[in-house]
Amino acid sequence: MLSLEALIIDDNTDNLTVLSQLLQIEGIRSIREPRAGNVANDLGRFVGVSLIFLDLEMATDGFALLQLFKSDRRYDGIPIIAYTVHTHLLADAKAAGFDGFIGKPVSAEEFPDQIATILRGGHVWWTP
Repeated sequence: MLSLEALIIDDNTDNLTVLSQLLQIEGIRSIREPRAGNVANDLGRFVGVSLIFLDLEMATDGFALLQLFKSDRRYDGIPIIAYTVHTHLLADAKAAGFDGFIGKPVSAEEFPDQIATILRGGHVWWTP
């Protein structure tokens, strides 16, 4: 069986825990990173993840982190999903090049289908 691992970048530990648990239910391990600055300083540390969830509003701007990932060829083809409470930013996230958008709070009922769509190469643009 293919081993999948997701990177979750969010400065809110409750959000990290919830998304990590939802991913675990779907059989996906997660790396939880609460300090976006650590990601920007050591981008190579996360090579090999299968997907990335990126909060948009942290000490380091989520849009800036997106550009760092997109400029690093080691992350080519890895879906990067905006994961935020700021659902009004959906169009901005789409225009910036995110591969999907899941607004907070995440729906435990919708999440399995959303993950399946993302892993098949599809896009999810969802707000609660």
